[in-house]
Amino acid sequence: MRIICLCVVLATTIMWAGTASAQTPVESDHMLYLEFPQLESNTYDVLTKKFAGNTTYALGEVCQKAKVVSFKILNAGNKTEAQHFEAVRAILATTNINIPDFLPTYNDEAFLNRCKSSRLRP
Repeated sequence: MRIICLCVVLATTIMWAGTASAQTPVESDHMLYLEFPQLESNTYDVLTKKFAGNTTYALGEVCQKAKVVSFKILNAGNKTEAQHFEAVRAILATTNINIPDFLPTYNDEAFLNRCKSSRLRP
């Protein structure tokens, strides 16, 4: 019974923390993590060209097998993480790339772990 209660409290705390961080403006150098349903080599080429010279977002790490990409926020302004995701989505909407999913709970460690584990799969 105590274990179940602790799990509920922990899950509620995590959900609240995710909501709070999504509503708080982020700082420059913050990373956004996105999951692309179809991430192929030509997708990387399109991303590279689309974000070359962009003064707000820089293409970060790309892990093709895990279908995840990071973007570095160069100029955060007074926007939340969710608003930055919507801005990146708007840029991607002008391409033939499928719109990605936002991974708001990701960080560098989660990104790298997912990438590593995807390399272990055949």
